[in-house]
Amino acid sequence: MVAEWLGLDRSAVQRWAYPSPKGSDEQVPMKHWPALIREAAKRGLVITVAELMPDDVSEIARAQQSAA
Repeated sequence: MVAEWLGLDRSAVQRWAYPSPKGSDEQVPMKHWPALIREAAKRGLVITVAELMPDDVSEIARAQQSAA
């Protein structure tokens, strides 16, 4: 499904779940974030940037947002 949305081969998307060096350590590569968020929204799904960030960065971003 996501591979179709982004025009990628399924194996490319599957590699996102693999650990480095062959994969992306369960992270969606940042270059795909805008298209993924846009395509999800077209289907009534909400994906936030915070959900795509690595957990440690996401925690910092949420803390900063709460403090603002």
